Amino acid sequence: SKDSLLLMISKNMEQEGILAQAIKDSNDQIICHIYISGGIEAYIFGRYELAADVVSKRREAEKKLQRKVFFYGMTDFYDGLIFLAMAHKIPDNKWGFLVNKAISNIKRFVQNGAANCEHRLLLLQAE
Repeated sequence: SKDSLLLMISKNMEQEGILAQAIKDSNDQIICHIYISGGIEAYIFGRYELAADVVSKRREAEKKLQRKVFFYGMTDFYDGLIFLAMAHKIPDNKWGFLVNKAISNIKRFVQNGAANCEHRLLLLQAE
């Protein structure tokens, strides 16, 4: 509905403001969180190139962190979905490599707690 669209636009504008402030303050933790949600949102709405770009920016920001933001495999799961979507669009071996890396990362989470991550692993492997 029109109200839903206005709410989404409002939220995106709010996030852009928060991101701009986080960049100004060099708050890499907040930057990464915004990029995580932005990548997922772009993927859900079929904006795969944008999602891949956001993941790339997040990975650059994560290099400045003492510890990467994992969210118990959720980040790797969506990264894998984004990379799979890109692999279907653009025939480049880098996407397949990145998908396999995401799957490997999720497998580590499954070893530590299958109930939390195994379904993500199975879904990504099925894709």
